[in-house]
Amino acid sequence: MKRKSVMGLGLIIALLMVTSSLTLVTVVSAGQNEKLVVSKEVSDGVGWVKNIDAEVGDTVQFRIMVTYHNISGNPNYHAKNIVVTDTLPSGLEYIETVEPEMPEAQVYGNTIIWNFTDIRDLYDGDSLTIIFNASVIDCGLNVNEVNVTAMERCSGEDLSGDDVATVNVEPSINVNKEVWDGQNWADNLTEVIKGELVQFRITINYCGNEVMKCLIVKDCLPDCCFDYEDTTYVEIAGESILPSDESYPEITVAPGEPPCPENTTKIMWDWRNVTFDLYGGQSVVIIFNANVTQYCGDWVTNWACAKLWQCCPNQALYDRDSVEIYCGPPDTTFEKKVLEGNNWVDETSVIVGDTVQFMLLLSYYGPYIEDADIRVVDYLPDCLEYVDYVDYEPSNVSEDKKTIWWNLTQDLSDGDTISIVFSALVIDICCNAENNASIVVKNCSQIPFEGSDTVTLSVGMNYPPTPPEFSGDTSGGTGEELTFMVRSYDPEGQNVYYKFDWDGEISDWEGPYASGDQITIKHSWDSADTYTVKVKAKDTHDAESDWSDPLSVEITGEGPGPGDNITIIDVKGGFRYITATIKNSGDQDANGTNWTISVEGKLLKRKNVVTNGSIDIGAGNAEEVQGDSKGKLFGFGFITVTVTADAGEYGHDSEVRNGFIFGPFVHIRKAAL
Repeated sequence: MKRKSVMGLGLIIALLMVTSSLTLVTVVSAGQNEKLVVSKEVSDGVGWVKNIDAEVGDTVQFRIMVTYHNISGNPNYHAKNIVVTDTLPSGLEYIETVEPEMPEAQVYGNTIIWNFTDIRDLYDGDSLTIIFNASVIDCGLNVNEVNVTAMERCSGEDLSGDDVATVNVEPSINVNKEVWDGQNWADNLTEVIKGELVQFRITINYCGNEVMKCLIVKDCLPDCCFDYEDTTYVEIAGESILPSDESYPEITVAPGEPPCPENTTKIMWDWRNVTFDLYGGQSVVIIFNANVTQYCGDWVTNWACAKLWQCCPNQALYDRDSVEIYCGPPDTTFEKKVLEGNNWVDETSVIVGDTVQFMLLLSYYGPYIEDADIRVVDYLPDCLEYVDYVDYEPSNVSEDKKTIWWNLTQDLSDGDTISIVFSALVIDICCNAENNASIVVKNCSQIPFEGSDTVTLSVGMNYPPTPPEFSGDTSGGTGEELTFMVRSYDPEGQNVYYKFDWDGEISDWEGPYASGDQITIKHSWDSADTYTVKVKAKDTHDAESDWSDPLSVEITGEGPGPGDNITIIDVKGGFRYITATIKNSGDQDANGTNWTISVEGKLLKRKNVVTNGSIDIGAGNAEEVQGDSKGKLFGFGFITVTVTADAGEYGHDSEVRNGFIFGPFVHIRKAAL
């Protein structure tokens, strides 16, 4: 019996151990952190840690690691549908994902999501890593939290995990000193010119929770190069402050003293005794000018610093920044330029017959030279020929007018310039012709400067304008002013002039007019007859077109009657449109003249197209109307166009023209003579 009892006790103990073991397995399988381990860290520049200190404007880098552990023992179990969601605090701003390339981060404000579904699954011991950058935009304790969700294959269990990393930003100010380089605010300036103004900007950004009441800004201006000129702009919290405002600072200028080094001028903007409140996230901006008084011969450093506090100066926030400026004299330069429009450029395109203007510019920087010997020579390419000078008459010009010399003697002081301007005629075609000029400046036996420069010209032919398009009245009375329209196009886009042949009566050239512009000309005859008129065009280089097609005009012995003042004098086609020109021959305005343009014939689906409208025509003027086809003018074959114009008792007219349509292009035949 005793033996059985022992065996019974052993059996009970064994059952208890199995039960305990089963209970333990159940607890582990329910623990999500055991299966999906999430780690969030931030770089301190050496390694990955849980928290760092940073400043506003810093870029910080985070790393997220997700690891899956299969505790089931079944090799088919793995984590899928993995979604990583990172929530940045308000003091941080997402910049970019460094790795991985896929999936692409989805950014919704301060929430960044990487969805690995169908991209990456994790098996036992596998990990995925995300590294991304963020910018520090505000101070405070910035806690960055990540949450990861997934589903375990086979078990169907939802897995999740999370972690945090912290970026601590203490209250601070950031001073940013900049100099204007002519195009942008920069941290350095590579050239200054004596006598010119240089503009500087100081920006103070405050990060903190307290309202600051006092601010001192100091700038240490190198006095070997600059004199303070004036403060042109002050801004607090995005608002411009004027000298008359209560919050405008006291400005003092004095020799350099700590924190400014010797050989500097201290400019101080002092907000201690004026109304001043600066809240976290706000800025102060100061822009001031300094005059370049002399050259220092090397680079100089211009420091600016600021102290900001609430009530106790001993607890002030402090920062400083600087710009680098080269205060040595600029290099002496020699430039060759060609005039294009109103600008001096390095290369241009011209045509035969053009007169081109060139400039040779010496900009001298250096010690004073008395009676400097300045020799300049310009070598024109074969397609150019010297014409004349604007200033500085040449000392000599070669017989072929290709080489020009200037021998000048004059004093040179630092900053002096000599500008030689002359003109040349384009006489032939040349492609990418280089025009070189050189200079030598001598001081007794020394040569303090010599140099050369080149401009490039591309020369093409000048072609005449197209024979003019010519239309207008084909009949009228003696003494009546008839209206004619003319238009010509110049291949080079030059202005055009027109000469009219009024049946033996030849006009002078009239113009200039812009290429492609339709102009209106009036003419009258004193005798009844049938006249043939034509017109030709020329461009600004006197290249003349052929004569236009002749226009026959019948003049009767009397002008238009009281009801004959409205005349359709022209009908034209184009790309999906038809235009008509309606003339008012009377001495009264024909306001509200109704018109129609009707097209019948081989249109798509054989539809007729009718458009109409109303127009005001001044006395003696002609106006063009256009049918609003709205894309309906499309077809193939012959068409008939009917145009009507009706001004009631004042006058009316109609015109029927035949034509042809080919797709969207409409051609209208001229009226029979």
